[in-house]
Formats: sequence, C-alpha cells, structure tokens
Amino acid sequence: MTPVRVLIVDDSAFMRMQFRSFLEGDNRFQILGEARDGEEALKMAQELKPDVITLDLELPKKNGIEVLRQIMQTRPVPILIVSSHAKENAQITLDALQLGAVDFITKPAATQMNEMREIFPVKLLQAAQAKIWRLSSLIKLPPPPSKFHFPLKSSRLVVIGASIGGPQALRYLIPQLPSDFPAPILVVQHLPKGYSSKFIEGLAKESKILVKEAAPFMSLQSGTAYIAPGGKHLAVNSQRKLILTEDPPVNSVRPSVDVTLVSSSRIFKKDLIAIILTGMGKDGTKGAIEVKMAGGIVIAESEASCVVYGMSKSVIEAGACDIALPLEKISGFVMEKLACQTD
Repeated sequence: MTPVRVLIVDDSAFMRMQFRSFLEGDNRFQILGEARDGEEALKMAQELKPDVITLDLELPKKNGIEVLRQIMQTRPVPILIVSSHAKENAQITLDALQLGAVDFITKPAATQMNEMREIFPVKLLQAAQAKIWRLSSLIKLPPPPSKFHFPLKSSRLVVIGASIGGPQALRYLIPQLPSDFPAPILVVQHLPKGYSSKFIEGLAKESKILVKEAAPFMSLQSGTAYIAPGGKHLAVNSQRKLILTEDPPVNSVRPSVDVTLVSSSRIFKKDLIAIILTGMGKDGTKGAIEVKMAGGIVIAESEASCVVYGMSKSVIEAGACDIALPLEKISGFVMEKLACQTD
C-alpha cells in the first residue's frame, strides 16, 4: 500500500508536534513537511504535491480560507480542516467546506489528545479517498426538471442522510425543491455539536422550502426540512412528532442516519422515501434495509457524483436500494414520485 503523503499546516509548534506524533510509525502515512503560515503552506503545497493537507484556519500572513481558496483554484487536493472548539468559528469552518474542504475536526484540549490520536489518522485516510473535483463541480450541475403538480396533501416523509461531502450535496439538493413541496423532510448530516445551527442558517437562505433545526415534539409540516442538531439523534414517535436524544453514538456517530430511518420506517412504512448521499462508512444501511422491508423507497447517490462513495455504496451492496442516481437527478425522481402519488 502506497502511504498517504501529508502536509501539516498549523501556526502552533505544539500542535504540529502533536499531529506528527499521531502519524509517526504508521506506515499508512508519509509526512512531507510542516508549514507555519499561509504563505509557506501555499509554497509547500505547490512544491511537495501532497495527497492530503491538514489546514488550520487561523494562520499568519495568509489565513486558512485564502489558502484553501488558492489551492482549490490551482491544484485541488483533499484538505482536512483543523478548527477550534469555539462556536464562533463554526461559520468559518462551514465556509471552508463550501469552498471545497473535505471534512474537519476540532482542535483538542490538552486533556483530549488521546482521543485525537485515534481520530486524526482515520479522518486523514477518509479525506485522502475523496474525489475532490466533485466538490467544485456541484455548483455547475444542471437545474432540476420542470414544474411538477403535487397533490394538496401527501402522507409521505423524506429522510436524507449524508456525511463527508454532504454539506455541499445538500446545498445543491435542498434549494432545488419548490416551495410547495408536499412532504416534510428529515435531514441527518454528520456534524458535531455547535456547527449545525450555522449550517442550517446558510441553507435556509438558499432554499425555497423552510429549513429549520429539529426540536423536541415538533409536528411534521410539508415543505419543511428539519435538520438534526449536531450531537443528537433524531427520531419520530407514534404521533409523528420529532424526538431528540443523546443516546450513545450509533455507527460511531451522533446523529445517526440509522436511528432516524429505523424510527421513521416503523411509522411511515411504505410512505417513506430514504435518500443516502455521499459519506464514509455504513451509517444508513441498517435503516435502509428496514425501509425496504416496510415497503418504502430507497435512493442511493451513485458513485458518479459521490465525493466519498461509502454510505451509498454500502446500501447498494446490501441490496437495500431501489435506484442509484447521480445527485443532479435525485430531486427530479423524488418530485416525480410525490407528484404521481394519489392519497
């Protein structure tokens, strides 16, 4: 196996030392170098041609956002953002994802280095597998099909699950839906606590349907997307109201797509449409199987448009998928299903 070639970018000598220690002795990685500021990062990225870059957003001389923008314009490469814990930095981190960063992790406190030691290599390997050119191509995708005529009332529910590459995919998919979209939507995007509210705020501004953070006991309304808060599982109860829990992570994540799909399939049965988008791992596979067993529809994003072909691939390989579609065709397929429905 050829090692993943890594460039570490951080203005803190302590953090650079820590990141290096996380990777030294691991033959899956080769550390090419360390950059202390934005200008040095750009020079080393051009000269060393790494497979993946870890990028601090707060850098001297040239900030991380500008470094990211220039790398994406000249020689795109998977970039893993290393962000601080502070909630006020959530927006700049989300801006970085929109510009093409693959994923992010929060900078650990001194007492959390052991946890970071386990997460850091995993995140780097995942980032290195990303089809980075997909990120910038999303905004160039064609518009959705022409206007559909929907029934005044629909009994359907749509659930969307995503992970790595998901913020960009959702930024394309959700704004394609018309204001009269006849079903509620539950969205489970893997984001940690403190980041979901900023993501929702930006998505809401770009969308024709309502986009809001899911809250306990909310009633489901057509034409509304309910986003799972970071750090909480999202489920549906027998009264078709939303439930949020801090139960243990499922598939090592919280929120988990499986939690939402399993609870939703038991309530909505054949009236559930599940969409599994780009992402690493198998979260959503168990839920998709339950959706299929209950008579619902499962759509998986095809490899052609996935930034990381993992979650949707797992669903397809499990035989739990009705159809695999590239991102630009998913909204049209869903709207066609809803428009054809008779209640």
